[in-house]
Amino acid sequence: MVKSMVRIQKTVERPEPVRPSILPALISSKATLFDALQKIHHQPGKALIVIDGYGRLEGVIDEDLLREGLLRTRSMEASLSVLQLSTVEAVHVDSPLAEVIKVVFGSRRALIPVLDARDRVINGVSRDQFHQLLIEDLEWDPRMDFSRLHTDSLHQDAVFRPWGFYKSLLTTEFSQTKIISLDPGQEISLQKHFHREEYWTVIRGEGIFRLDDDRFLVEKGFTVRIPKESVHWIRNTQTQGALILMEVQMGDYFGEDDIVRLSDKYRRS
Repeated sequence: MVKSMVRIQKTVERPEPVRPSILPALISSKATLFDALQKIHHQPGKALIVIDGYGRLEGVIDEDLLREGLLRTRSMEASLSVLQLSTVEAVHVDSPLAEVIKVVFGSRRALIPVLDARDRVINGVSRDQFHQLLIEDLEWDPRMDFSRLHTDSLHQDAVFRPWGFYKSLLTTEFSQTKIISLDPGQEISLQKHFHREEYWTVIRGEGIFRLDDDRFLVEKGFTVRIPKESVHWIRNTQTQGALILMEVQMGDYFGEDDIVRLSDKYRRS
């Protein structure tokens, strides 16, 4: 009697490929402090992503951390394992944009690792690169080549508010340009200004906008002029994703104390 045989095939998971542009920023945890010093100076953000033998994230190091390690060990040949690598903020390939924004702008590190489903590093994005992605209105793609984003013009840090953050891009004697990002469900105060008029353009997301007694549903491409002393307000009506505006202020003074709040969800004066 001939017995039938069933061949069982094992499914082998193929690891997700590492983005070539991030390879120079990766370093093995078995490398030495000297190796890291040589490599870190060639990185725009002066940071390196430390990985183990399986490509999994172990930490992110910068020049300050390397300097501390050298002072403590007094040896250039000491392994990176001597560094006190703390828990590092990272994003996954399936992280929603709202979560990516919180991680990127909430991290103390200049370089954020991007991980696959098994926590292996496949990419990395710097804070400046992410800023530029928002400015150019590009879709968030965790596998994109972030090195092609030109960030030379970025020099201001993000300023965080209860509703999200804003970032000044350009300030002249008579104008200021900002990127404003509202988190899902959040809103700015009902406000007006005495020293400036503003021009708003929605570059991503959807929301409700108020100008004096009129209300509008807004989406990408919506543009409006807000005259001096006009009451205005905007809310992100989405449950996921930021509402991102480009704001151009025109006037003779752009200080935050020119914001007259008439009502505020966060009870600020």
